Amino acid sequence: MANKQTRYQKLEQVLTVFLLIDLALFVGYLVVAAMGIAAAKIIVGLLTMLGAGYCLWILWNIREIFRQRSLWFTCAFASIILCTLVSLIANYPAP
Repeated sequence: MANKQTRYQKLEQVLTVFLLIDLALFVGYLVVAAMGIAAAKIIVGLLTMLGAGYCLWILWNIREIFRQRSLWFTCAFASIILCTLVSLIANYPAP
């Protein structure tokens, strides 16, 4: 039992780091979009969505995506994808 808890704690630490990196990418995307740099906006937006998608894929593969203890990771990564996608489609923020 302790081994499973230790593995989940390590997974939680890694996913938390990925979440913070993805959050920083999202903030960077918003800054670049507000400055009006179109190419950088698209590249950083795609990197943000790919990072969150990769983490969702990890959760799916280890069958943690809909478990109660990992649901906040699922919601956080899905929200980053959704917010980035909506911002790209709506062209917000724009200079």
